[in-house]
Amino acid sequence: MSYWVNGFALTVAFTALLAFVPWTRFVSAAPKIFSAALVALWLLLAFVTVWQSVGTWRSAGRYLRAGGSKVWGTFARGAVVLGCLKAAVEIGAVGVPQMAEYGRIALGRDAHGAYSLRLLRDATEVEVQGAIAFGLTDEVRALLDTHPGVRVIHLNSNGGRLGEARKLRDLIAERELTTFTAGRVPERVHPRLRRRQAAP
Repeated sequence: MSYWVNGFALTVAFTALLAFVPWTRFVSAAPKIFSAALVALWLLLAFVTVWQSVGTWRSAGRYLRAGGSKVWGTFARGAVVLGCLKAAVEIGAVGVPQMAEYGRIALGRDAHGAYSLRLLRDATEVEVQGAIAFGLTDEVRALLDTHPGVRVIHLNSNGGRLGEARKLRDLIAERELTTFTAGRVPERVHPRLRRRQAAP
């Protein structure tokens, strides 16, 4: 019971949760909630791993003391040791960096940097300056709702979150805004895009 149900089956359930839930949709729709949930998930995973390991180790010990098969009892304890080592490596190499990054996002501090919005030309244009970080599109939408006369959006950014950039693109198309950039397209961008920027 400890090994196959509390250990193996629960691990398979966690793996399925991480593999099949469409996390990318959630991170774009609600980045702060998603980030907080991901941190909580890693903490829960660490707690469950300790609970599984201790329970299986004790269960195997009782099984051996009761005269059970030494092969199965020893196998179960060996699997616990290997599982703990694997979990420690994954949590240390993947979980801790993710918790640090997503913890900052949950607190509203995107690692990609900050951005600012500014109205221009009697509130007929808006300038986006800085990183395309989580929350940018919602703020641009709120500004457009407050100032419906805005028809041009200046995009002066070196990039950022891909999902947020797509949301901003969709908002610009929805509001039929004219885009403009005063900056220079980076050299790594395809030459056709550089020529398009130079066109009148």
